[in-house]
Amino acid sequence: MAVVAPSRPVIQCVIVALVCLIAPSQSQNTAPTFSQCSGFNTAYATGPCSSLVQLKEEIPIDTVLFTLEAADSENDDVEFTIIGDSTLIYMLKLVTNKAARTANVVVNSRIDRESLSSALLTLQLRMNDFNGNIINNPSILIFINDINDNSPEFQNLPYRWEVPENTLGTSQTSFNVSLIDKDVTVTTYKLYYVSPDASSGMFNQTYYSSAALTSQSGHLYTSTVSLLQSLDYETTRFYQVSVYAVEQPTSGGRNTTADIVLNVLDQQDTPPIFDGAPYVASVTENALVGTLVATITARDGDRGVPNPVGYYFDTSASSTVAQLAALFSLDNTTGRVEVAASIDRESALITSVYASFTLTVLAVEVSGTAQPANISTTSTSLQITVLDVNDATPTFGQLNYNATVLENTAIGIPVTLLTTCTVTDSDEKDNSVFNLTVSQNGSTFGVFDVSPTSATGSATVSVRVADSSQLDYETVKSFVFEIVARETKTAAKLSSTATFTVFLLDANDNAPEFNQSKYTYSIPENSPNGTIVGQVAATDRDSGSYGAITFSLGGTNANKFRIDPNTGLIRVNVNADSDLNLLDRETYPVMLLSVQAMDGGGLTRTVQLEISLEDRNDKTPTFQRTVYEGSLYENSLSFDVTVQVAATDLDLSPNNIISYSLLATNSSYYFSINNATGVLTVQHTTDYEALGNKTLYLWAVATDHGAIPLSSTTEIRIAINDQNDKTPQCSQDVYNVTALETANFGTVIATLAGSDGDSPGSPNSQIFFRIVAGAGDRFTLDVEGTRVIVERGATLDYVNYGSFHNLTVGIFDRGVPQLTSSCLVYVNVIDVNNQAPYFNPIASTITVSEGIALNTAIMTPPKTAIDVDSTANLSYSLLSHLITGRSAIGAAVASTSTYNFSTLFAIDSNNGTIVALSALDREKAQELTIPIFVTDLNAATPTPVQTATGTIVLTLTDINNKYPRFLSVGPANNFTLRLSESSEPPLAINLKLQADDPDTSTTSLTFGISPASSYFSIDSSTGQVTLIKKLDYESQTLHIFHATVSDGLQVTTATVSIEVLNANTYDPVFDVFTSPIAYLESSTLGTVVATVHAYDNDSGAFGVVEYALVSGDTFFSIQPSTGQITLKRALDRDVSGGDQHILVVQAIDNPGGIDRRQSSRQMIVNVLDVNDCPPTFRSANYSYTRIRESYQIGYEIDSLGAADKDAGINSALHYELTGMPGQSAKGLDLFNVTTINATTDTTPN
Repeated sequence: MAVVAPSRPVIQCVIVALVCLIAPSQSQNTAPTFSQCSGFNTAYATGPCSSLVQLKEEIPIDTVLFTLEAADSENDDVEFTIIGDSTLIYMLKLVTNKAARTANVVVNSRIDRESLSSALLTLQLRMNDFNGNIINNPSILIFINDINDNSPEFQNLPYRWEVPENTLGTSQTSFNVSLIDKDVTVTTYKLYYVSPDASSGMFNQTYYSSAALTSQSGHLYTSTVSLLQSLDYETTRFYQVSVYAVEQPTSGGRNTTADIVLNVLDQQDTPPIFDGAPYVASVTENALVGTLVATITARDGDRGVPNPVGYYFDTSASSTVAQLAALFSLDNTTGRVEVAASIDRESALITSVYASFTLTVLAVEVSGTAQPANISTTSTSLQITVLDVNDATPTFGQLNYNATVLENTAIGIPVTLLTTCTVTDSDEKDNSVFNLTVSQNGSTFGVFDVSPTSATGSATVSVRVADSSQLDYETVKSFVFEIVARETKTAAKLSSTATFTVFLLDANDNAPEFNQSKYTYSIPENSPNGTIVGQVAATDRDSGSYGAITFSLGGTNANKFRIDPNTGLIRVNVNADSDLNLLDRETYPVMLLSVQAMDGGGLTRTVQLEISLEDRNDKTPTFQRTVYEGSLYENSLSFDVTVQVAATDLDLSPNNIISYSLLATNSSYYFSINNATGVLTVQHTTDYEALGNKTLYLWAVATDHGAIPLSSTTEIRIAINDQNDKTPQCSQDVYNVTALETANFGTVIATLAGSDGDSPGSPNSQIFFRIVAGAGDRFTLDVEGTRVIVERGATLDYVNYGSFHNLTVGIFDRGVPQLTSSCLVYVNVIDVNNQAPYFNPIASTITVSEGIALNTAIMTPPKTAIDVDSTANLSYSLLSHLITGRSAIGAAVASTSTYNFSTLFAIDSNNGTIVALSALDREKAQELTIPIFVTDLNAATPTPVQTATGTIVLTLTDINNKYPRFLSVGPANNFTLRLSESSEPPLAINLKLQADDPDTSTTSLTFGISPASSYFSIDSSTGQVTLIKKLDYESQTLHIFHATVSDGLQVTTATVSIEVLNANTYDPVFDVFTSPIAYLESSTLGTVVATVHAYDNDSGAFGVVEYALVSGDTFFSIQPSTGQITLKRALDRDVSGGDQHILVVQAIDNPGGIDRRQSSRQMIVNVLDVNDCPPTFRSANYSYTRIRESYQIGYEIDSLGAADKDAGINSALHYELTGMPGQSAKGLDLFNVTTINATTDTTPN
């Protein structure tokens, strides 16, 4: 009997006599084999698979690492799946090309070396050719290499170090710092301690040390920092020390930082501290007892362990301080200082310290333990000022004062007081302010005034002369008046009065006074010496020697006269009768002298003395010429030019009255002379041809009218001329005519007429006209020569040539010599309103502040037009629709509905004054060009058109009246942007505020945030908005704050709305589900084997989870949205690996998105057996050809074996013999088969 492996079912067939025939089975499919790994992505993976595959950690998801290759002799499709280690199932996935029998090994999720318990993993693969061959092969060793991807992390944060002040060298003065680097690779770190304040020399560090932790935890580094000097709680309560961990070497290393906050613990070592010291208070005199003066507040300087504080006055300085302190009470507990006694500001005690003094207040810690004074007691000053109340009257030093003053003393000179006058008001400030006035019997007295007129506290008074005209000793000898001192700034107006008596002292204040303001006398010229001229008289109001008067003369001719110094009698002092030149009336008709009267004090008075000399006939008449000449035409009774003789006589009337006469001669027949005027007239005509001598000689005599007449003679020569006797004459001496200034060529201005008295028909009587003056190329005579007309091309423009033209027209005869006369033509030109107005200059440039008040003229004087017409009536208007604007850079600015140029201004139609009707805005248009239209309402002619246009270029200067404005701002002054919650602060976000200010006077803008935000800050100068705190979409989706911009005066606010964008920050987390689970291999397709659920703490799509199978999807499928896992392919427990399926369920958030996070969990599905596999013999045929007939019953012919892939009872076998078709039933009786063992053999031979 053969022996087989106990795991195999043993069938012993006892062949008795016949051959046992078993039906043949089909030939089996060859299983696939693993070939190799190829196509290594050497940036992340190195091979070969046959020994060890090394991968880097932190490889990007979906990176292809290498390719698995299989071979199949039947060229069946082959599928690779990952089984075994769930870690690798999570980290890797296979992208299988079944037809090519390959699979790319792809990174499925994060590979983190530090999260692995071991760097060495086994990648176990399963190959399935879908023809009954599922091969769990090969197994590939995977080693995960560490990279430096973790920054060190400080441990036990936050670092809080507490050290008592004044402590050194204890365990409290050292502090341990530790950090962990989770990278497996051992590195070296250097720790630096940096303090940003002045504490850099206060700390020391011991060298760091490191210790290896678990492979997942990394390495621990420790360092100790120690104090080098004791701390003072009262100086600095805490220190912030920054710890920098720097990986060595620094190039490419990772660094981190943390802060140690060292809190200083207070100890009892500081005296009390006053709040608000030093103290300053005031109290009103006479304040009621109990009135609060001040409250002293102190606290123990040891803030951490404070003691109560008591308050006391320190009166040890002096007795005065003690007396002052006694006026007040100090509550030892509350520190209230109150009035304890009556206080009189005018008392000796208070005035000795000038009503202001300082008390020392002690603050003493109240403690049951005795403490040194230097740490338990401190002092401060309380300065108290006693305020005055109006309880004192301004008071004079005495009630009566006497004084003297010289009469006529000038205004402003003080009188001499016999005693000093003082006024005192012992109150202070406004209560001691008083004025001083002068009065007499209750009325204002203006002879004297007082200085000063007002004072505070006290004053020394002087009395001054106010009206010197009243100080006349001769009129009044003394004055009595009062001076009143009255308070001015109090309600009571307290006052007092003193009486003053001023005695006048006499002075030489009166000059002599003449009894006449002027003395006038006359004497004959040439009067002899001693002749009495006259007498003067004067008086002096002063007495004594001041009243004695002495007379004297002055003046150019004073030496010719003398005056008695005492009597004032005046006489001639020269011999003028012998020397006629001394008192010659013709030389000195009037002599002006002065008479001076001087009193005994030297005062003088002068008066004018006028002495007239009376005339005597002592001068002979004198002709002005020695010879007079004239001419006379024959037949004429008048001279061409008047002949007149003239003589003068220096005497006075009647001695200088002259009469003229002619001496009788042959020639005097023709003439006579006017005895008064000397004019020579013709008495008889002459005949030029009859005269033998053509010149006639005459003698004129001039005789005065003196008592004894004096006379003289002169010669007159008259030439007789031959001539055309009659002169032509115009019909009018003056022609007054008018003409319009618009008169054109040929217009008749005047018609001339004239005549000549000579014989008709002779040339001497023939006349013609000629314009001899005034034509000015504007006038001429017509062809007949008798009418004045307008010249060709001439204009009578009223403006350029005036309103009057004077033409002199000559009328001529044709005689020889030709006679002529002239007449005048006065042409009055009438102004015609035919000139257009004009502006000069056309454009005017002015500058006006944009803040100009409404209805105020923008230009003074206004811009007006010129119209030369005298009758012009100009009317002004604005071409408002043509007003244009320009910006500060010269660009054209359009008028808008809110700033309409046409409504900004109005103009006075009469005088052209332009006013602003609306507020001007430089920021909307810095320059406005304003057209002005003017028309002459009195225009007399249709052409030229009598209108004109001018412009005002108005430049506006800036005032700060505009708010700053944000640039690129949204509707309603809003900034709206989005920011992902994944943003890491501090982060300058995509919002940099920009603003400008329309006002050019603004030099800088300042940005701010209001109210202060804990999440955002704004740089005040650049406007950059910075995220300063981590955002969380799940707690707050919208942040709104106000950004401000200020120009120093105006503030503009904008609303900043920052929408927090949801970010995928959380991994999906699976709820607990059962694993493993079991299902019959006969389960129908679609059977729900399990439902998994995962949740995600993100919001929105990032919080939506869908499911997928990354392993096990050959037999199972998962509903992406519900997580329901169903059977999609029939189970077969009886094939290799069919007894268990490992599913890797992946939960992925953000369905359909790019930014997705995932997590995976393994689910094991065990397949329960059903009896679905028939037994299979080891061989398809058993043939026995050598059975001997001698075999005995029960002889064992062979041992047969069969296997059943089912499990358990389903794999138990029972053997029996059945006949083949056509086999004789008797043949079966020859043999028998016996089941010896029915245990399962899972691998039949």
